[in-house]
Amino acid sequence: MAEKSVVVIGSGLGGLAAAVALAQAGARVTVIEKRPRPGGYSTSFERKGYTFDVALHALPAGGKGELFERLTAALGISAEVSFVKLDSPYRMQIGPVPYDVPTASEAFFDACVRYFPAERRGISRFMSFMSRHAPVYSDLLMERGSRFAAIARFVPKAPVFLRCAAISTDAFLGHFFRDPALKLFVFQPAVFLALPMKKLPAINFVMMFSLLASTGMYTISGGGQSLTDALVKRLRGLDAELFTNEEALSIEVGSGRARSVTTSTGRRLAADAIVANINTNDLVDTLVGRRFFPRDFLGHLSRLRPSMPVLQLHAGLDCSCAALGLDRAITVGFPNSNVDETIDSQDASLVPEIMSLIVPDLTRPQPVISAVCSAGSTPWLSLPEKEYRESKARMTDRILAKLNGLCPGISSHCAVVDLATPRTFHEYTGNPCGAIVGYDCSLGMHAHLRAISRLPIKNIHLANAWTDFFGGYLQVMRCGVRAAQRILRS
Repeated sequence: MAEKSVVVIGSGLGGLAAAVALAQAGARVTVIEKRPRPGGYSTSFERKGYTFDVALHALPAGGKGELFERLTAALGISAEVSFVKLDSPYRMQIGPVPYDVPTASEAFFDACVRYFPAERRGISRFMSFMSRHAPVYSDLLMERGSRFAAIARFVPKAPVFLRCAAISTDAFLGHFFRDPALKLFVFQPAVFLALPMKKLPAINFVMMFSLLASTGMYTISGGGQSLTDALVKRLRGLDAELFTNEEALSIEVGSGRARSVTTSTGRRLAADAIVANINTNDLVDTLVGRRFFPRDFLGHLSRLRPSMPVLQLHAGLDCSCAALGLDRAITVGFPNSNVDETIDSQDASLVPEIMSLIVPDLTRPQPVISAVCSAGSTPWLSLPEKEYRESKARMTDRILAKLNGLCPGISSHCAVVDLATPRTFHEYTGNPCGAIVGYDCSLGMHAHLRAISRLPIKNIHLANAWTDFFGGYLQVMRCGVRAAQRILRS
């Protein structure tokens, strides 16, 4: 078989995973990245001696034999990537009331009953439903055992799966619970999608909850940068090429196939196949051109909208976590139990309401924290420069004040502060509105997401968060590996 020549556009985790998988199989791989550094969101930066991770600090399936661990082993980087189990990762706060949130099923049930004793019967029914259905879905999603066996176990559960895909998480949880605070307590793992319960398909919640219960949560030693470094090292060890500060400008298409990529350095890179680790809108509208896509594909694409972006405040502390009483990796604060109303109002507002206080490493003598808040995208992207700078300074102060509600006095110990806005993420990644988890996955969007996840131009393959894999380190890397597998089979 002749050696395949593949161009990978973008060096986020999806692009790097695809490139490594292809190079391991003997393909000739060229990766081009418009930014000065590879990694996308899986990178770090420094401010006055502090090192901050840009994106994720907690992820599923990093345990021995679990999907993420198997994925790193298959890519030849398991010796370079160390997963650390977060035994007690979560705390949440509704108004002034704190709640510890265990991840293991039995401990979670006990916590629900302890905090909401009047709802014990509904809690029992909910946990029973999850124990009967969620593991089957989780096994299929996490690729445990043989695929044939997983599908065989799934088929009898398919009717329930389809019903959960057709109703909202609010309606689903309403079958079990009356107390809105309990619904929020259970819903909390899905809040990072920035969708109200009334819009999030119940099946998305069920899958997310099952992952949390069945695999637990992990962090990566050294943060996302260590994952990127391991992939880049592996890629270069396989003699693949990686070029930074080189942007893809256009893709030449002829007779229904992509032929080459033209770059900002004037190069024309011929390719048997192309991996696109960029958002699908830019791929269609800018690099290829809409005329090469059928009307039904463009119709599906037009119905999809970017997910809500975030404000992310990074701070370096002048004391240890223990000195401030921080003993959880993630603390999520809600102003009240009406999460739907809060998220709905957030989309048109600059002011953050829901906040996650993240501590990537509780053991550092001088640790760093990350405060992640939902933020309406349009106001931030459209502000004039002077007003933007003023709003950014004002929001920094507001976020610091809100942090004091989650950890009293923490703002006075923030020695170094840096705020990223939706404009920051948009400028850094090119993602529409600065979205960090791909498309909005509201009710009714699954069919459109599936329809655009495979391109009608057969030798261009997506490896990004803008498919039905959604965002997250594990998801985009798996998307990249699957893109590589399709290319190798063709």
